[in-house]
Amino acid sequence: MVGEISHIVYAARLLSYLREDVSHASYWNGVIFPSIRRIAIQPRHPIHVQGVTLSTLRGSNDFLTGVRVHAWIDDMHTRFDAHQLATERIPDHILVPYARTLIEDELLYDAFADWDVVRKALRTIHHDELYYVHERASVRRWHDVLQTYFTSKPNDESRMAFSRAIGLSQATAHEVHALMLTLKDNSAVMQALESFVRDIEHAIV
Repeated sequence: MVGEISHIVYAARLLSYLREDVSHASYWNGVIFPSIRRIAIQPRHPIHVQGVTLSTLRGSNDFLTGVRVHAWIDDMHTRFDAHQLATERIPDHILVPYARTLIEDELLYDAFADWDVVRKALRTIHHDELYYVHERASVRRWHDVLQTYFTSKPNDESRMAFSRAIGLSQATAHEVHALMLTLKDNSAVMQALESFVRDIEHAIV
């Protein structure tokens, strides 16, 4: 599982590979669009492309390139995670994967300097988003959630607001927060997570 901030940071790294093939801000909309399912929106067509490689990242427009980049990042993250010993040290709890994405988002936020560019892109609903999700209000709601989340480096308050915005109950959001504190208090886990983040970033550049 990859967090929304992490998707943006990794996708920004990939721009050095895509170069002139991406020129429109709708790329950012595409990068983050597949996660719209977090707010219980089920797209009418599949949006997680299978089998994307570096050589097949490019879509027919910048938005669809972003969608493909999202899928590639997910696959790469899973492959790295399969070889990451940190998983053996992390408590076995159904909410740990989500708690971990929030920690990774916090670790990566400062690695990207153009959050205003992404937030500005999210002011616009791309026509391809409405192909997958016909309800404009649902897409607008997802954009609004992300614009708020991307405003500043995640903290306890903003993470709680994000968790509630994507549909977690207050009790579950507090449970996630407690799990994050447990992970952060374990220096071995944090060192492994920080190493994982560095390794995956270097693999993209």
